[in-house]
Amino acid sequence: MYVFDNLIVGSEYSITVTAEGYITPNLGRADQIIAEPDMPQYKDLTISKGDRWLEGKVHDASGKPIAGVLLSVRLGGPSGRVEAVSDANGHYRLDGLIGVMISRISVNHKDFGRYRFEYVPTNLPYNFELVRGTHSISGKVVDTEGNPVMNAHIYTRDQYHSAGTVNVFGGSSDNGLFTIDGIMDGTVKLAVSTSDRKYKHKDYGPFKTDGREEVTLVMIKNTLPEDTIEYVPSVKNTQGPYTTHYVKGEIPVTVDGDLADWAGLDTGLVNITEGDRESNEKARTNIPQSLKELSARFMCIADDDYVYMAVDVTDDNLYFKDPGFDSAWNQDCVEILFFGDNKKEFAGQLHITAYENGDVMLSGRDPVTNERYPYFWESAGVRAALKVNDKGYTAEIAVPWSVLQWSGWEPGRLMGMNVRVYDSDVDEGERSRYLVEWANIAGEEYREIVFSGLPEGFTPGYRSKDLDRIHPIFTSIKDKDWGSAEKQLRAAGDGRWVKPMLGRVLRLSQKEDESIGVFADILRESHDSKIEDWIIQSAYRQAMPFRSGGDYTKIISTLEPLVVDCENRNRAIVRSKLLLGQSYFINSKYEKARKLMVGLLDCDESIRNYYGQSVQKDAQRMIDSIDRVLMAAH
Repeated sequence: MYVFDNLIVGSEYSITVTAEGYITPNLGRADQIIAEPDMPQYKDLTISKGDRWLEGKVHDASGKPIAGVLLSVRLGGPSGRVEAVSDANGHYRLDGLIGVMISRISVNHKDFGRYRFEYVPTNLPYNFELVRGTHSISGKVVDTEGNPVMNAHIYTRDQYHSAGTVNVFGGSSDNGLFTIDGIMDGTVKLAVSTSDRKYKHKDYGPFKTDGREEVTLVMIKNTLPEDTIEYVPSVKNTQGPYTTHYVKGEIPVTVDGDLADWAGLDTGLVNITEGDRESNEKARTNIPQSLKELSARFMCIADDDYVYMAVDVTDDNLYFKDPGFDSAWNQDCVEILFFGDNKKEFAGQLHITAYENGDVMLSGRDPVTNERYPYFWESAGVRAALKVNDKGYTAEIAVPWSVLQWSGWEPGRLMGMNVRVYDSDVDEGERSRYLVEWANIAGEEYREIVFSGLPEGFTPGYRSKDLDRIHPIFTSIKDKDWGSAEKQLRAAGDGRWVKPMLGRVLRLSQKEDESIGVFADILRESHDSKIEDWIIQSAYRQAMPFRSGGDYTKIISTLEPLVVDCENRNRAIVRSKLLLGQSYFINSKYEKARKLMVGLLDCDESIRNYYGQSVQKDAQRMIDSIDRVLMAAH
């Protein structure tokens, strides 16, 4: 018997159950509860033990058994872990596993390093071979001024061996010197970090492992030093509100990314040069080390129809590829957040980035339901452009006044806003991400904007017809009146946002089969990469809780109708195929799994899996495991 008291009325709660020796289930959306006044709710919860096993030996390259090897499998949840240690004969046994395949097993030994094996079949004898490399690498860790960095953590990035990957660890002494032994032949990349987070976590290399030369690893402090870039005086981040101007009539600005037509406009100017540590930790980004690496200027002005915004970005390493509709911030991107009611419940969110071919991509969450829908902002009348130049790029945006009113703004009221700039640098296949912002969003800080000269009783000129159609639908979605929202969408007629939104509403109302059917129809009919990305990412998020709960049949029914025929264009599609392949494997659909993985072998090297590893190697390991199972069956 369990009881939860003092729940907040109207709030949604998810329940997690943990017990030693049992699998921690992910109860998912269907098992969420909403606290209601004076209405106790009863829900029986079921947890289980796995009935699969893995048994075998751990040995070195000569076949000699290795004792004291820790083997660990995480089943999901905080206590969902099964572990074993090999005995003097190298023998181990893991009981209580689930599924016909282990997606990831950690095999650690102090002399051999930390191995990671993937796609290991259960209920079959399985031996692990660990090899201690015969090479070493030495050097020193210093800061940018040449001073030694003490007690740095240094380890090799994944080196591939047999069916797994291996990392070897070391550390720097008081004088910054280090040596790491047991490294494989060839080349190696090194990762360096410090416990106090004073220095930026960074990868170095590749280096040759022949031991002929020492390497010097230069660590950069997480500070923002002075730079040589000159900026005109601006509104400081600590001052406010920011004042811009309203101009009666129409401003002669063309939204094309070229800011030449902004010359002479009384816009006010904000320099966006600061990276807040808390925000960077939350976004898993770094603080840029110079203004040339990442900084920006923000300008804003308004006329009868639009509020125009321009962000002039300085970025010394541009990265525009194929971000996926729901993850624009994974590459170079400008984010604008705005709200008009000062409640900050939901802010309107605009992401402006570009595809590799230069086409602009506009995305972001709406201020009512806090969801992302393809072509929603375009339908609401928002226009955006992005243009690359010799020092970075410019983003130019026009937002109708009616959209700001939708977020709660009214004439005479201050408008809240934040501007953030994401930077993704790719160097020799390794990616580093940075962030600067006008206000510290992690601390829920926004800047306030005043439109000087805006007349009392101002009425916007332009209003998108689609916005009038969207408004009542979003009201139903916000109120979780799924039946009304579905009826409104089915009667909404044309619009690129209509069917994606309908599929989303059907999913939220637990009509999963109908939702998948709508999405599958869209993919067959539209051939639109933005809509395809959004559907695949939505399906992946829908499928992941089933993985934690061990319901791989549900993953297949969710992903199979949508991802099998998609091109391997980006990470969202590839990771969905990997998850579907695992699910096929676990459900003994070996031929389907093998065919899907073979299709990933020619994937672009820059596209990485969930753990940041090579997709080709990931697919090949699953193929090897499938072949092992099929061979054992014969």
